[in-house]
Amino acid sequence: MAWLAVLPVVYVALTHGPWVTNTFGLLIGLVSILFSPSLNTIENADSPVPLGTVMDLVVSTFILVALLVAQLSQRREQLVEDLERERGRARRRLEILQNVFESMHDGVILVDRHLDIRMYNGAAVTLLGRSFPASPPESWTSWFGLTRLDGSSLSDQELIEAAYINLGVDDGSRLLRQTVTRVSADPEDGWMLFLTDITEHHARLQELSGFAGLVAHDLRSPLTSLEGWLEMAEEALSSRDPEEAGALLVRARASNRRMREVISDWLDYTVVREGALFLEAFPLATPVRAVVAHASETGPHVFTVDTPHHVRADLGLVRQLLANLIGNASKFVRPGATPTITVRSVPDQRGWVRVEVSDEGIGLPVGEEDRIFDDYHRASGAAQDKEGYGMGLAACRRIVERHGGQISACTNERGGATFAFTLPAAQWPADSSTPE
Repeated sequence: MAWLAVLPVVYVALTHGPWVTNTFGLLIGLVSILFSPSLNTIENADSPVPLGTVMDLVVSTFILVALLVAQLSQRREQLVEDLERERGRARRRLEILQNVFESMHDGVILVDRHLDIRMYNGAAVTLLGRSFPASPPESWTSWFGLTRLDGSSLSDQELIEAAYINLGVDDGSRLLRQTVTRVSADPEDGWMLFLTDITEHHARLQELSGFAGLVAHDLRSPLTSLEGWLEMAEEALSSRDPEEAGALLVRARASNRRMREVISDWLDYTVVREGALFLEAFPLATPVRAVVAHASETGPHVFTVDTPHHVRADLGLVRQLLANLIGNASKFVRPGATPTITVRSVPDQRGWVRVEVSDEGIGLPVGEEDRIFDDYHRASGAAQDKEGYGMGLAACRRIVERHGGQISACTNERGGATFAFTLPAAQWPADSSTPE
């Protein structure tokens, strides 16, 4: 009967620690010795083993079994706790990886060996411009409208090998660069596709390529002229004709000035596109006076200025904006006429000031009122005879747009051109300036 006590001992061992189990086993052993109904029978029996020895063995067995079960139970609990901790760490790592996966600007798509989608991030949906279907379509390239750079069709198998992909979207065409890597050495695991939007980068490269060609073309003429004038000046000096040599050097200096203007325009254009804005409140009359004074030094002008408003903008860029517009008005004058320019400001929509620069020159070509602000665009008609590289008005548009405003141009009632742009209005006096 004493062996039946092992059952509660095992139960206590499974539910409590070693110390409680050991104590409970000792108590069970004592109870078994004191209250066993067979105690006297065992004592009086003709047996070679004394009752005390038997009970000692029973109690020792209880304690050993209880401790063993308790240790196994405690070890099991430790393993369960370790497993839960590892599960928690794995969940946290998974959350971090998911956050990183979803926060990537590049699209990431995991496909198996059969080109079925296994996983993708939100950037992939954004770049491809269309959600992934619940079931695989007949052709992924047809579903997303993917083609080669030249617009030719592309199969799904060829898609894996394509380095650049052209994607037709609602707002035009999007160019994607694709990098494909195997998930592992096992081909069954499939591939990882990384998609990067290089549309703007590609457009910038094309823009720089076009600009390089334009500048090379425009620099060739003054360089050729400069070399020719200098050779002729050298011949005049060798012929002891200093007056002729001086006149030729003046022309050489003019060619040099034209090259310097090309380089200066390019540097200014780069600053306008890439430089940081430094916003401050100032009277609009400040940059207007500076530009008007500089223009007046270059020759006779007739200016009418009425700019009583204050704006919050980048003073240097606004000065360059006005210099470009007033410089255009000075350049595109009627033959034999004196440049007559009006600069005025008026309130526009709430929080904005409208600035107008008008002249009485040759006006704008019909139908090119918007195109004249395009990069490297040179107006047709009478304006073609004027020197220029098609960057000034493009820079003006960029300056205005970076301030959140708008710029436009039209032919006015006097036959000249009127350029109007808006800048953020400012309270005066200003307390401080804020870089952005």
